Amino acid sequence: MAYFEDARPSDVSDKVFVATSPVHGKGLFAATRLKAGTLISRLHGMPTFDDGTYVLWITDELGLELTNDLKYINHDKNPNAAYSDLDVTLLRDVEAGEELLHDYGW
Repeated sequence: MAYFEDARPSDVSDKVFVATSPVHGKGLFAATRLKAGTLISRLHGMPTFDDGTYVLWITDELGLELTNDLKYINHDKNPNAAYSDLDVTLLRDVEAGEELLHDYGW
């Protein structure tokens, strides 16, 4: 795991860890160099119709309030990770200590 003062192991995979993000709040970071196409984990959560901090919108009306550490993947227009069905995979190679980022579609 790359050195981050407040890093903690993730509840989704030993491939990633949680630490303070320069993007926003907490972030999810690669623990080692990872290749494009690597499966990080599967989304877990509760269906919701209400907006919230950790809600991933599945449709215009239905969201998933994330309950695992995948909720810490922050937004970027140049993402290195993507959701496919309920899986999070890498779009490109990611270096150890690099933050995982997803395009929220805003």
